[in-house]
Amino acid sequence: MLTMAEIETLFHSITTLILGYTVAANPDKVRIGWNTAGAPAFKITENVTFLMITPTPNDFTKLQNVSFDTFYTTSANQKIKATRHYNVAWTVYGPLAFENIELIRYGIFKQYYHDLAAAKNMYAIPIMDMPRRNPDLFNGQWWNRYDFNINFYEGIEINETIGAITSASIIFKDGD
Repeated sequence: MLTMAEIETLFHSITTLILGYTVAANPDKVRIGWNTAGAPAFKITENVTFLMITPTPNDFTKLQNVSFDTFYTTSANQKIKATRHYNVAWTVYGPLAFENIELIRYGIFKQYYHDLAAAKNMYAIPIMDMPRRNPDLFNGQWWNRYDFNINFYEGIEINETIGAITSASIIFKDGD
């Protein structure tokens, strides 16, 4: 089960690779949205991608498979298997915004990037909308912007040792 920071790091790495950047040489080309430390401003001529990941409920996230195995004299192993659902959204600015959003849109399903996500138990849902053009008006200039999102599932498993019932008392009472 991944933390949100681990999920953000995973998609930051995948997005950076898809766009052909290296994090060391281009640390500000792909940014995590809602960064508490802020981020430096960028120019209208720069290509910058923002990545925002939001856990979202759906019918699969409501289901849990709970099972017990490996019974010991005083404890048992409880397994909970479930699915978490995330909306992964990219907001891309710059002269190459459309080209970059298309690289992300098709790149996320290439085997190499699929395998990077699958190694962390993250799987893309291949049903998606087209990228949306959403130019931003800022300081009297229209900034080129495209938005795109894909939903992902994360399979999780929680194992916990719990106390076992070793004895029980049954008391019969006469009904009133």
